[in-house]
Amino acid sequence: IILMFVVVAHLGVSAIQGSWIFISSFFSISGFLITSIMLREVERSHTINIFGFYRRRARRLLPALFVLLVSVGAWAALFAGDETRRQIRGDLLATAGFVMNWRLIFLEDQYFAQFSEVSYFRHAWTLAIEEQFYLVAPLLVLGLVRLRSIRLRIVLLAAGILLSAWWGAHIGVVTVADQARV
Repeated sequence: IILMFVVVAHLGVSAIQGSWIFISSFFSISGFLITSIMLREVERSHTINIFGFYRRRARRLLPALFVLLVSVGAWAALFAGDETRRQIRGDLLATAGFVMNWRLIFLEDQYFAQFSEVSYFRHAWTLAIEEQFYLVAPLLVLGLVRLRSIRLRIVLLAAGILLSAWWGAHIGVVTVADQARV
């Protein structure tokens, strides 16, 4: 259902403005599921095989990403104009490095201005966020489960939640342009 709303919004259906919130829902559900997998592994083995975790994520994501990068890169090398080729080169590197979200922020890209200078890799910002989560989450989960004090775990989690809520409230979404940055 979440994916359906995102696709329909990308098709320009204005009746569901604000459907970008479904992306946040997707990230929350995905984060919950990945964290659940890690916690089950901790229950079984009392640790997280971080390299195994990264290997499983790579096996799931990298083959399709490789095909995309090679296909668009080859098309750009053979058929695109100089300006398009320059943009694709930067976007390709940012996508391959899982930092496309930061590239778009740095370029002040207006994601929701769909039909102006569209990047062939613009959608890869979600993959970048997912991969950045994959780098941090196993370390955080492992760090929390190794704490002996349940009270300290709760305090740290509550502090993280409150800090996240405070930050989210203060970075502001005043205009549609702010939505892309947020």
